[in-house]
Amino acid sequence: MSASNGKIQRMEYIKDIDDKYINIKIPHSLQNQVIIEKFLNDLEEVRFHQLSGDWFFDEKNCSIISPETTFFLTKKELVFIQLLHKDKVVTYEQMLSHIWEQKLDITHNALTSFVKNFKKKMPPLILKNVNGIGYRLEI
Repeated sequence: MSASNGKIQRMEYIKDIDDKYINIKIPHSLQNQVIIEKFLNDLEEVRFHQLSGDWFFDEKNCSIISPETTFFLTKKELVFIQLLHKDKVVTYEQMLSHIWEQKLDITHNALTSFVKNFKKKMPPLILKNVNGIGYRLEI
């Protein structure tokens, strides 16, 4: 509820049958307009990508959101998942170039260990190895 000119106005909402949408009626006021504009601006900045079912990649907050918990990504993991979303297959060479910036001392075991730890933050069976080439997401 809000008060405007001594008159009480009510905010109303209507849910659809499937509970997928809510229609909100908000009384027009300068204060409500500011609140709505801030909400819409914040909403534009949200970048969620659905990975699988109830799993999402929140690019803005550098996290993977599962039904049970939120996993925060390291800088390298963030770069890797961004590459996976951009390209169909991320090659080992791309990983070395973008994630480790061509450091020559990165071993294949270090790369494998990185991917193993990254998989723990992802939905089961979503990250697939492309034998001898690299990795891809199976969405």
